[in-house]
Amino acid sequence: MSGFRILSKARKTVFDGVPNLSPADRKALMIQNREAKSITRNLRSKENKVGFLVQRAYFQSKGRFFKTEQFKKADIREAEKSLGLRIPCDITQYNDKTAATHRQIIRAQH
Repeated sequence: MSGFRILSKARKTVFDGVPNLSPADRKALMIQNREAKSITRNLRSKENKVGFLVQRAYFQSKGRFFKTEQFKKADIREAEKSLGLRIPCDITQYNDKTAATHRQIIRAQH
């Protein structure tokens, strides 16, 4: 018995990929509500703050999380802008352990 093929390769790539946020969506999803502000205020590094906001935006958009390597530059820049950062962050410094902790916080919020 052969397996079912529900999605084409192209549709599977889109389904598994990071959301393509429009500029308006990007701006709306990166806005910090009271809960997000209280969390980002307590984070130490700008990389952690940006990583948290980008993960939160992707989760709100697509209902899942993505690896840091998959973050889009435009989304990172919008998170930096939302936080009022004048110097770009190095998102490679956002480690997996911290990202896992942030995912738990984001899940608890939703």
